[in-house]
Amino acid sequence: MAILVKNETLWGLLQSDENDKLDFKSSTLLTEPDGENRYKISKHMVAFANHRGGKIVFGVDDQKEPEGAGLIEEQCLGTISEIVSSRCSPSVTFSHEFYSSDRGDLSEGSVLVLNIDQRTSLPPVAIVESRDGKIRKREYRIRAGDSTRLVSDGELVTLFEGSPDLETEMESRVVYTHSDEFTPVEIQPTPSYQYNLNSIYHMVNQGEEELHDLITNDDGDDEIHEVSSDLFQRIFLMAILSDLYTLPHAHASEEMSGRIEEEGVEPEFEFEIFGPDLINYEKDQDDDHIISELPVSVEDVLENRKESTYIPDVDKMGFWLPESSALTVSEDFSSMTISLEDQFELLIDIQWFSTRTGLPQDHPESNHDRRMGGSDVDNSKISVYTTLDIQVDYTYPRQDYSEYITSREFVEQFIRRIEERYDWDSFIDSIPNKKLYQIEDLLKDIESRID
Repeated sequence: MAILVKNETLWGLLQSDENDKLDFKSSTLLTEPDGENRYKISKHMVAFANHRGGKIVFGVDDQKEPEGAGLIEEQCLGTISEIVSSRCSPSVTFSHEFYSSDRGDLSEGSVLVLNIDQRTSLPPVAIVESRDGKIRKREYRIRAGDSTRLVSDGELVTLFEGSPDLETEMESRVVYTHSDEFTPVEIQPTPSYQYNLNSIYHMVNQGEEELHDLITNDDGDDEIHEVSSDLFQRIFLMAILSDLYTLPHAHASEEMSGRIEEEGVEPEFEFEIFGPDLINYEKDQDDDHIISELPVSVEDVLENRKESTYIPDVDKMGFWLPESSALTVSEDFSSMTISLEDQFELLIDIQWFSTRTGLPQDHPESNHDRRMGGSDVDNSKISVYTTLDIQVDYTYPRQDYSEYITSREFVEQFIRRIEERYDWDSFIDSIPNKKLYQIEDLLKDIESRID
């Protein structure tokens, strides 16, 4: 007869599957705590502590059903404390919950839930064997998915240095200026990404009539600014895609391989060059997007970039990604993801936060537009301000250490490529002789006052 679980918390826990933070174990490990069973308990506790912490549920079978065993709380905790003291170095911090029929949690027997904390200091936790008061053997384990495994040499070095970075983040600010007719404008000095964006704006304006119809369908500055931000969002993502499409693959491959070898591992998966047909465009219920009506496609932009970029072997131009990668662009062109199943997911998110008339305020020439306390703002120019966010999640330690290193080095190389090109603040900081622009502006202001 099945045992009835009356406690909602325990019932909810038993509905979950084993994963990197949850494991189910028989009560036998605690009711018969011989040397082998003590080793098994210490193995799983160490593995959780070296990852993100987790729970071990004692007193259930392989089907996650309570066994009905009569676990005694004090005895179980005594056994676990002895194991931590004698077999785990450094010590493992834990807490527990105890559920029993006496407390009305189950119709029969008891269940112990052990909560293992993630280690908070170095070195990593090891299972130890001691003789004559000295440690003779250390064994390092880590939780990976729904199992516990030994730590490789490369992983051990990383664990002693801290913990592997399971997430990567990057944020930059991008500012682009165009005319009130949505055509490119020349500004000096110019951020490098401006040229690529200008080229795409030129392509868009070849369909001048369609674009004009879009703009005149809206009334007022707020609507014009909305069109500006939506238009830029699409063009910005096209620019990023075209940059990735023309990445020098041979140099990138050599650089990445060198970094991976420095970690003491070999590249774990092969890379391929993909064409535009790799891109998957998401579709949602809302088809009322301004961008969907533009006369230029991503494929047009990539083909134009291919024709205007010199590469010795032009047939090898394309997206250089791991085999079986997926590249997905959102319906509104506000984001794109590059993912490899069971390895990593990279998200690029474009967030518009402001559209203003005139040149960007921190550009050296902006004072030409904002003399006399802003009374001479050039209404023929519109500047779009956005943030570019990149977030990456890895599956380590479910993936092998060499897979993690290969994924990480590919992602970091990818991010460096984007960060070098799309960062307004770095561009402003790199402008030489900024004082000369300010002096020139003051001189022109004096001339205007004299006139």
